[in-house]
Amino acid sequence: MMGSARTRSECERLFDRLRGGKRFYQPVPTLAGDAAKVRVFENRMEFIMSNVHLVGMTRVLDIGSCFGWNSFWLAERGCTVVGVERGRQKVDVCECLKVLRRLPMDNPIFHCMTIEDYAFKHKEEKFDLMLNLNTFHHMIKKDERRAWRALDRLSQRCRVMVLQCRGGDIHEQVIERTAYESKKPLGRPPGTRGVISRGMFLYW
Repeated sequence: MMGSARTRSECERLFDRLRGGKRFYQPVPTLAGDAAKVRVFENRMEFIMSNVHLVGMTRVLDIGSCFGWNSFWLAERGCTVVGVERGRQKVDVCECLKVLRRLPMDNPIFHCMTIEDYAFKHKEEKFDLMLNLNTFHHMIKKDERRAWRALDRLSQRCRVMVLQCRGGDIHEQVIERTAYESKKPLGRPPGTRGVISRGMFLYW
């Protein structure tokens, strides 16, 4: 019990240092996020899983994993998850939360690096599903050519991708610029709001 209390205190200290009065897009497992916001994220994940049938799909890549909400949600339901997040402090919070939630140290695994660096450096890892949720348009804004090269690399190692992003023209280019050959519009997740309600596409 004392170890758990220390871990929670450490998590809160790390999170408070990072927060500084900011409002975050993603609820922070165990620490922050009102019930309504948590339910919105649960609705999105349940919608994704109802469309991506996890029969034989166990390895998931969560790019732009932030505070690990999606990664933890999947790991606690039996998936093997790798999250990629460039913010060191966010990854530190995730590692602390992993202990607090009594998950194994090797699931989820969080890599602190850009998604582009992960795509070019971790060439040996393969996945059944890539979650690309409200991240790719930020990559394009920073460096469009490198973003597409990274997505192409990842598409060769991730059997299926769920893409949610701003800009319909991005969805139009995925087939011609990556290894994916087919796509299916999934629409907007019910019971969501804001950026979480953006339309999604499934690629394979």
